[in-house]
This record gives sequence, structure tokens and C-alpha cells, in this order.
Amino acid sequence: MEYPQDPDVYYGEEEALTTFQVWTMAFTSPSEETYARIVRDPNASIGRALLWFVVTSFIGSMISVLANALFGSFSNFSDLAELGEYAPMFEDLMGTFGLMQLICIPVGVVIGLIIFLFHTGVIHFIADALGGTGKYSDLVYSFAAFTAPFSLVYNLILAIPIVQCFGVFTGFYALFLGMLALKVVHRFDWGKVIGTYAILIAMWLIFFCILAALLMAFFNQVFQAMGA
Repeated sequence: MEYPQDPDVYYGEEEALTTFQVWTMAFTSPSEETYARIVRDPNASIGRALLWFVVTSFIGSMISVLANALFGSFSNFSDLAELGEYAPMFEDLMGTFGLMQLICIPVGVVIGLIIFLFHTGVIHFIADALGGTGKYSDLVYSFAAFTAPFSLVYNLILAIPIVQCFGVFTGFYALFLGMLALKVVHRFDWGKVIGTYAILIAMWLIFFCILAALLMAFFNQVFQAMGA
């Protein structure tokens, strides 16, 4: 699908879309036409995208906490609590662990939001270097359009033990949606889309290798100091 180079032509006036319409289109009807329509939405803005991310991240985290209480460590603590005299200790531990998880949710949402913006910024920087013509705000909005519903679906899948194995497939689907959004926003062909993500993966690998080397050097110094 080819797009005109004139942004005024590409971003023509369209009827405003509701949040549900955007999420449904982005997640269940992926196509270049769909994402072009989403970006042209008069309501499109970074503010709206960030609101989606924060709300769905918070709800997704709550789902994870509840799932953990029903199927995870909370239920395991309950089983151990049946040992008798240790029941009060495990009950206190359950309460403390649950409270810590709830307190950490806002912190996790903020950290996730920062990572989302930074990650999108890196992709935009690479795409721009490869000749992309899109805007960072459009890329953030198009990414949030599928990330928001994906967050809810993904956490629901992980909350149900019998279908947790499908989580990896949803991850690959989200990767495809991200590549499709990048293609539309920056008016790329698939070669440049793949090239952008290849560079992104290479950058992250280099970053984690450097981080791992620094951590190894740090702990090596700590162990040497302890053995001295």
C-alpha cells in the first residue's frame, strides 16, 4: 500500500473513533488501511494514548494479583498454613505479600509507561534514520492502540493456568501489530520495517551484554573484597 508524501493528504479529516472502536480495529482487524484510519482519528493524541496505557496497565496488574491469589503463591501459602502451629505466620506472610503487590502496582505502571515511551522513541529514531517520514506522536498513538487491549488480553491469558501456554503466541501477534503500525506511520516497505526491528534487537542485545559485563565485574569485586 503506497501513501502520498503530502501529510495533509495522508492525515485528512475523518470521523472521530471511540476508544472501543480503536482497540477493536487495532487488535482484531490488523491491516494497513486500519492503522492509517486510526492515525487519522481526530481524537488521536499522546495524552489519550498514555491514558489508555496507564488504565489498562493498572487493570492488568490487578488481574495478575487476583490470579496469583487464586492460583499462585497465595493459594500455596494457604495449603502450607494447614500445617497447624505455623498457620498464623503464613497468614501474616500472605497479607504482607498481597499488600506489597498492591502497593507496587502504581510504581510498576509508571515504570512500564517510561519503558513504553523510551522503547517507542528508540524505534522512531531508528526509523527516522532509515528515511521514515512519520511523527513520534503518531507512532505512540498507533502502538498504544493495540498495546492497551493486548495488555488486558495477555494478563487474562496468564491468569488462567490452562491457557497460559498461549501467552507466547500473543506476544508474537503483538510484535506483528507493532511492525504493521511502524510500516503505516513511517510509510515503510516491509524491508525497512524488518531492518528497523533488526537494528532494535541488535541495540538491545549490545545493551544487555554491556550491562551483564558490568554486573559481573561489580559482583567479582564484591566477592574479592569479601574474601580478602
